[in-house]
Amino acid sequence: MTEDLTPAIALDTATSLRAAADRRPFPAWFPPTVGVGYAASLSLMGTGYLLHGTASRAVGLTGAALVVLTFTTMLAVVAGWRRSGVVPKFEACAVDPATRRRQLRTAGLFGALMAAAMVAVVIAQWGWLEIAVGLLLGAATWRRLADQAAR
Repeated sequence: MTEDLTPAIALDTATSLRAAADRRPFPAWFPPTVGVGYAASLSLMGTGYLLHGTASRAVGLTGAALVVLTFTTMLAVVAGWRRSGVVPKFEACAVDPATRRRQLRTAGLFGALMAAAMVAVVIAQWGWLEIAVGLLLGAATWRRLADQAAR
């Protein structure tokens, strides 16, 4: 120990870091909020395609605004991580760099294909497809995040 780091300070620091590291990676409200947000927003946008007239545009824009609002919930989670001083380490962090690059390329390709599929849905106005994808994506996201929070 040095003069700056006494045993009491070291023990307090270790205790506070351990408590911060033991916390859940995100709050309990986050998985259901994101899952319901995805399901509701994509379902609203799909319903907007099925309606006609001015209600169609209002419902579709409400769904688009809800997508943005759902993404902004992550800001509260990141702010909580920063406040606690410990950012959770997820499984992907323990992967070797070559595997991680391959995973990121795969995720990027999947994201590009999903974006192209969403453009096709918008152009073809397949409202029912967007509603179904929204419900499936919402349920899958909620389950995945809840499983990850339980670990």
